[in-house]
Amino acid sequence: MTVEWRPLRHGEVDHEALWSAVLAASALLGAACLALLGLPPIGCPLKSLTGVPCPTCGFGRGLLALSQGDVISAFGWNPLVPVGALGAAVYVMYALAALAARRRLRVQVVTTAQARLLRWGSVVALAALWSWLLIDGR
Repeated sequence: MTVEWRPLRHGEVDHEALWSAVLAASALLGAACLALLGLPPIGCPLKSLTGVPCPTCGFGRGLLALSQGDVISAFGWNPLVPVGALGAAVYVMYALAALAARRRLRVQVVTTAQARLLRWGSVVALAALWSWLLIDGR
């Protein structure tokens, strides 16, 4: 694996600007739905149809709890909510610094073994989250 801190190359996608805009728009839309429209979080269609929770069950209620400052409750609804919110906040801070510095951090997976390890790590993490939701009795 190689890591570079370099300027954006010609024709390269500016992920920092793109994903910061997506996160900002999502946060604004979510806040508008809660504050202006009073819309409740959407329920889980998979659980409604089958009785089995999906890996993201409780995400909407967790975001609602997190928006009210209740981190413990948000973690209880779905551990991915506070972890994801923290990750998003860190990414936005990095993206703003990268945009200001006009340089980007780029990580390149060099070997297929490293790529396989990243894929399997993601699958195992998702399976662990889903198992926790099933065991918790969602």
